[in-house]
Amino acid sequence: MKFIAERSFEKSSKNLPKNVQLSILKFIKEIEAVTVITELRNIKKLTSDKNDPQNYYRYKTGNYRLGFILETDALIRLVIASHRKEIYNKLHLIIGLNLDLQ
Repeated sequence: MKFIAERSFEKSSKNLPKNVQLSILKFIKEIEAVTVITELRNIKKLTSDKNDPQNYYRYKTGNYRLGFILETDALIRLVIASHRKEIYNKLHLIIGLNLDLQ
């Protein structure tokens, strides 16, 4: 698969601890190595409170999360990286997604 890193992702990931940055780099290499999203580990599809056709996901590494969108079967758009307490609010601000977190 291929990926595109949004400016918001690049900016937010620079402020993370080094071990989290390394984990994200490993995840990016994993993205490049797989052919379908189901082969990726530690991801979860996020559900929206509206009928949204987008495929929103999060990658979990320790107390941090990476928010991304599956654009096509072969392209992932990395949107944001942040602490688990902040990621969903930031996703809402960036892409206007109201998540059903229940």
